[in-house]
Amino acid sequence: MDYKEELEKMRAEEEIKEKKYENDLNEYKIKWKKSDNPLLRAFYYYEKIEYFMFFIGSSIIMMLMFLLTAEVIGRYVFNKPIPGQMEFIESLLPVTVLIGLAITQRKYGNVRMDLFLSKAKGKLRKYWEATLQFVTFLIMLPCGIFGTIWFFEQVNLGDRTEQMEIVLWPFKMWIPIGFAMLLIRCLAEGIQWINHARNETEYIHEKRSH
Repeated sequence: MDYKEELEKMRAEEEIKEKKYENDLNEYKIKWKKSDNPLLRAFYYYEKIEYFMFFIGSSIIMMLMFLLTAEVIGRYVFNKPIPGQMEFIESLLPVTVLIGLAITQRKYGNVRMDLFLSKAKGKLRKYWEATLQFVTFLIMLPCGIFGTIWFFEQVNLGDRTEQMEIVLWPFKMWIPIGFAMLLIRCLAEGIQWINHARNETEYIHEKRSH
């Protein structure tokens, strides 16, 4: 078997594994929807909210790309820059990060150190995963609390940008929203890991996004 045939065989095997994984994940989530456990049903519908927020964040990024392109063309081709575009971009960029916190945690898209965790197997691995989720919750909880307090202070101050005087509180509003969604995701992940450890069932987790 030459190199090309071997490569095609490997790709075919990967496609089969990917399709099996997608089918298993869909069946797994259907069980959540039909479960008698109200928490599992709540997790199922909460994921819909996360995907909706992810769509909003992606739309904002696309809009910023068009705005920046229009600014470059206007500035260097027509000598007419868009007023306040930098302030608008600086205000919206943190929003895209905050919106993506929860779904990044769900897909394990963040940096993970698996030096010890990868050596754990069975129930121990699941309990370790649950512990990590709850530790993350405790670390992020003060960020969410103080971020919310700071947001209300900014609302009372009526903070605005210097050039265009854009009201900033609608952008800073996403601080408590983003952290609240992340905290719910950490609790949801932790509870699910414990549930699967107790029932000795497999947790089909979503893969890291590429």
